[in-house]
Amino acid sequence: MFHKAVANIIFGAMWLLSLLPLRVHYVISDIMRFFLHRVVRYRYTTVITNLSRCFPDLHYGEIRKIAGEYYRYVCDIIVENVWSLSMDNREFHRRFYIDNPEIADELFKTHEKIIVVMGHRGNWELIGGFGGYWKERKPESFGWQPIWVGYKRTRNKIMNDLVIKIRLHEYKHLHIIGNIIESHNFLRTILKKDNRGVYVFIADQSPKDARTVVKFLGQPTLMFNGAAHLAHKMNVPVVFLDIARQKRGQYLMHFTTISEFPKEMECDEIVRRYASLLESAILSNPHNWLWSHKRWKRDLTEEEREIYNSLR
Repeated sequence: MFHKAVANIIFGAMWLLSLLPLRVHYVISDIMRFFLHRVVRYRYTTVITNLSRCFPDLHYGEIRKIAGEYYRYVCDIIVENVWSLSMDNREFHRRFYIDNPEIADELFKTHEKIIVVMGHRGNWELIGGFGGYWKERKPESFGWQPIWVGYKRTRNKIMNDLVIKIRLHEYKHLHIIGNIIESHNFLRTILKKDNRGVYVFIADQSPKDARTVVKFLGQPTLMFNGAAHLAHKMNVPVVFLDIARQKRGQYLMHFTTISEFPKEMECDEIVRRYASLLESAILSNPHNWLWSHKRWKRDLTEEEREIYNSLR
């Protein structure tokens, strides 16, 4: 197939580029940042608009400063993802590490599956690294569990094949049992008894359906609620994973349990708890989130507007 062949060629070129030292990748990132921020002005209006509406008390100079830091951050993500294709495992886990793996370890003592919800913070593309360095993992740790990551197929076949190839290469390189699942197949996969492991959702999209209205960064915001419905239906523990950028090339991952027994909570309550945790994480490090996407592009229904007003 033509699109698969093109994806393979692009992947091969990226792998060769990944052999460069990380410091060289960051030089490339600095050049990319200048062009995206100063020349192309990539989604600049969207970034400034999103920041302004979420931080109304900041003056324009402060907003522009956060925007500048954001462009550096997003360019670093791109080069880090390329570098990771041939990274040294020990070096990788020195830079991407989790500070409380015991949260997931304890849950797996009594549960065969857990659902992890996260946002577009830190370098979410390197989620496969949260199990820790493979030679130091213990058989009873969650790092030995399979990881299932949901994704939405893109219309561009070449890009879709490339994303799949990169993700599966990452899992193999990090010595984890990993797979990616199209969103419409997630329910079928998690319902299978033998499919134990960690099920990951990036849940801060702006969904058309399967959504819950929350108060988020001071805005009426629609959040994806599919993960919450699955957790509630199956009574599978749901955990929030935050990826905080400590400094350039250094990320700290942290688990927070939302509910071990989600049947005891309403689905919307699970979503709002997730939104609250994500909001707190963003406020602690404002540029470390994907501000260039149009999060607030969908209108609320009349019923959703009434629910939001009751939240206020």
